[in-house]
Amino acid sequence: MFQIAKLQAIMLRNPDLPAKEYRKLMEYPNTLVRMLLGYKNEVEGSGRNYPLID
Repeated sequence: MFQIAKLQAIMLRNPDLPAKEYRKLMEYPNTLVRMLLGYKNEVEGSGRNYPLID
């Protein structure tokens, strides 16, 4: 949960950055980009499974 709060704080300061820049600010390697995108969806309110819902 701490990581989601950290990402949310970064997104509030920098709302229009691409996911690549958020990954760099979170100091995540490329291998964790999917996890970061999941966190980003949670922060935005769409949830982890949002793309699966029609």
